[in-house]
Amino acid sequence: MSSILKDMENCSINHLTIMHVGKPKPEDIIIDLRHPSARNQDKLNKLGNLLLSIPFFSLQSSLCKLNINKRYLLYCDNGMMSHLQALEMHNHGFKSVALLNLNHSK
Repeated sequence: MSSILKDMENCSINHLTIMHVGKPKPEDIIIDLRHPSARNQDKLNKLGNLLLSIPFFSLQSSLCKLNINKRYLLYCDNGMMSHLQALEMHNHGFKSVALLNLNHSK
C-alpha cells in the first residue's frame, strides 16, 4: 500500500472519519467504482454481498436511487476514488459509508 493511502486510513477530514473495512457484514452493500473496462469482480462476488457496479463518474447521478439508511462500502483499485466519493455521499446525507479495503483486517 502506498504511503499516501496508508496516511488516509481511517482519516478525518472536517470532523468526518472515513472508516476502512476489510470484511463486510452480510447486510453491507458494495459499490464498485471502477471503470467497466477495469473490473474483475471475482474477489468482490466471492464476498456474497449485494454488489452494485456504478463507475466513479456516474455515482453522483445515481445517489437518488440509493437508500440513504443502508451502509455502503466503496471499492476501487487504489482507494482514491472511493475516498472522494465517500465524502460526496456524506455531503448528500449518507451517514454510513466506508471504504472496502480487502487488504485491511477490520
